[in-house]
Amino acid sequence: MAKESRDRGRLLGALGSFGDPGLAERAMNLLLTGQFDMREAFYPLLFGPLGDRATERLPFQFARDHIEQLMKVLPGEVGSDYAGQLPMLGSPFCDATSRREVDGFFRDRVKNMTGGPRELAQVLERIDLCTRQKAQLGPAIEEYLRTSGAGS
Repeated sequence: MAKESRDRGRLLGALGSFGDPGLAERAMNLLLTGQFDMREAFYPLLFGPLGDRATERLPFQFARDHIEQLMKVLPGEVGSDYAGQLPMLGSPFCDATSRREVDGFFRDRVKNMTGGPRELAQVLERIDLCTRQKAQLGPAIEEYLRTSGAGS
């Protein structure tokens, strides 16, 4: 890996920005290898895939599948408790079922972590707002796309 922090940041950012689900999963798995300083790798590798529709659900699934391993390697109380940031992995969700999954999975896990309860509350609020907006605007958007031919 690169010797300079800036270069490592760029490389980790590139690894975390793959739009291919298989490559995104491979990049997230690097978090569990111990090859990288988690303070540098955590955000780009775990939160980077949230920026692409094809990979946005993968980080939450990764956390669910590897929560015990993640809890062992995430820094705690280094300015903030990294595990307390994990609820943000549910931020792209926009439906009641996913909201229940995020809440059910993280509520007890982050309740004693610095910032954890607040992060969870914010993510749940974001999901609620998106769900309501989708319910209100969705039919009109679908109608517009159907009648304008833009949805074809």
